Amino acid sequence: MSYTRISLLLCVFGFFKEFRPSDPFSVEYFTGQWMNFTKEQVYQEIFPVGLVLATIWAFFLPPVSQSIYFHRSKTSECAEECLQSQQTIQIKAERCIDESSQTQLKIQTVKESDANRGTFGKIKNVYRSMWRDFLLAYSNPDQLKWSVWWAFATCGYFQVCNYIQFLWKNSMEESDNVYNGLAEAVLTVIVALSMFGIGKLNLNWSVVGEAVLSVFALIQGAALIVASQTQNIWCSYISYITFVALYQAMITVVSSEVAKNLSDESYGFIFGINMLVALLLQSLLAFAVTGNCVFALSIRLQYVVYGGYFMILGTVFMAMAIRIMVQQSKHGIHFKLWQPSFVAVDRN
Repeated sequence: MSYTRISLLLCVFGFFKEFRPSDPFSVEYFTGQWMNFTKEQVYQEIFPVGLVLATIWAFFLPPVSQSIYFHRSKTSECAEECLQSQQTIQIKAERCIDESSQTQLKIQTVKESDANRGTFGKIKNVYRSMWRDFLLAYSNPDQLKWSVWWAFATCGYFQVCNYIQFLWKNSMEESDNVYNGLAEAVLTVIVALSMFGIGKLNLNWSVVGEAVLSVFALIQGAALIVASQTQNIWCSYISYITFVALYQAMITVVSSEVAKNLSDESYGFIFGINMLVALLLQSLLAFAVTGNCVFALSIRLQYVVYGGYFMILGTVFMAMAIRIMVQQSKHGIHFKLWQPSFVAVDRN
């Protein structure tokens, strides 16, 4: 299948996946004359239960017919082992880690793969391969840095988006019209432009990544705190748009940077781990902040907590950025803000 056709299919899938015209009005539906629930019932009981049921449902999805780890022939398995060995050597060389020990590990894995021909042996080899990919990914400090931000920021992002309509409803006067759909439509356009624009920036993300992540997280935290205190619905809309646009711009960069340090076979595995951690953190946050069993905060206090959450995240990454800058200054390393541009050479 050609690259153009794959891209087109992904765009069509993304369009229909995100086409949810009723989403901006789900709270109005639950709390209005149609269902007649109270706001407290919806965000303290219905939404948390829905999150837990969705997580449980994921474990009962049917298995796929083909997968990277469980469905591959012996020939392709050996070939992939050799290819992964070469990729591993290259990655380790970049990290200044001993290459010979990793190569020996790959050779040993191939030999054990040939020796273990039974079902148990195959499963054992599968999980050994997964564990190896896990260690290769998260032993890289840059990979770990991006993944930590991914998990914690996505956790907060999901929580903010899930409950923003309650905050909007709390900020509206009786005479205000509901423009939730308009806010979401404007947000979609701004997010598309921000993702396209940040993709064009040729920044040296391995150097400035922590600083940019920290600044964006601090702005997001400030936007959420403003939204939690304002009684003006338009100010709340603008704060939400700012928050989401910054997250979507940075998750584009984070996904790209994570993928740079991965082998082709482990993309889905590592991306899935990051998302799983984010969902587990979100479940804990929702249980603590919105559930009746713990704090059961009002909607405005919830967004104060979410704002503080991103402020703390931004402060941590700011400290990391300062530490890196100090270390580079001590070692006399030149601070390179931009990646080198690749210029075509005229051979005539």
